[in-house]
Amino acid sequence: MENDREKQNKKVFCSYLKKDNDWCEILETKCLPFIRKKKQKCAFADHYEWLTKLSEQSASDSVKKSIIDGVKANWKNHLAGLDNNTGNKGLTAGPLERAIREEMSAQIGRMGVEVKHGRLPQDFQVPGLEKSPFDCYLRKGSCPTSFISVKTWFTPEAARETFASAYLIKYWQGQVACRFFMVALNPVDQWNELIKSLKPSLDLEGVYSLSGEPYFDKLIEELEDIYGHQPL
Repeated sequence: MENDREKQNKKVFCSYLKKDNDWCEILETKCLPFIRKKKQKCAFADHYEWLTKLSEQSASDSVKKSIIDGVKANWKNHLAGLDNNTGNKGLTAGPLERAIREEMSAQIGRMGVEVKHGRLPQDFQVPGLEKSPFDCYLRKGSCPTSFISVKTWFTPEAARETFASAYLIKYWQGQVACRFFMVALNPVDQWNELIKSLKPSLDLEGVYSLSGEPYFDKLIEELEDIYGHQPL
């Protein structure tokens, strides 16, 4: 029989782990040894919680529902060592970025807005800014070009990177020519004061979330206003 100390040592640090702390019930595979050794949840545990928490916000929920099965499959293969990938950045981020682009195309594409995959178009290149944190941009005639940075997890570090790039581009291109927004999977309300400080480099609400206010749906409304009420 195990004593109390042995039971304490086996205390589960992640609610998805069962069977002596090595089996992930959601992914139906073993957790990686280095995760169990650190006794910290992997990123998937947080991603899964946010992806399965629906909010009755049509655009936000649509994105989550469209990627949950693919994200689970990616992470299962990763933990099982079947993806030949030593990192995990694309396991949730890749599907999330694609789904955000597809949802914006479906919602505002009818207005003649092109949702482009890529960092910076040629006419927005800035000396010294070889890489940018933006995952897509929106264009329509003479309307401002809108750049979207998608994050699985909004953090101050991610905010600084996006803020700096947006500041440089606006400095070179002018405030009127472009708009900058961030969309995060996680709730962002705890960073409200930080987000306020990022303006005017980030526009309007600045940072939108799939899991809390201001929701991604609000960004869709803002984009409809930008591209639906200005001349071509």
